[in-house]
Amino acid sequence: MGSAIDREDLIAELQRLEKYGFYVIEEAYELAARMDLTVISDMPVSTAALVVSQKAIEIKFDQRSPVLVGSCKTQEQRQY
Repeated sequence: MGSAIDREDLIAELQRLEKYGFYVIEEAYELAARMDLTVISDMPVSTAALVVSQKAIEIKFDQRSPVLVGSCKTQEQRQY
């Protein structure tokens, strides 16, 4: 198991992403403040912040986001 992510570091990383021009919805900060951090404990804090932001969007709009370029697709999503 990796090192635990500190909640304050996660929130600071969300703020850093915003400073670099990423759109981070308010719900991402709320999720970061209340979520179980063990589910992202093996991730680097920058990756964890992106995952939290993406999950907050999914929750807010009650849908999965489109597959990101470069992300892994499930076998069902692959076209042969």
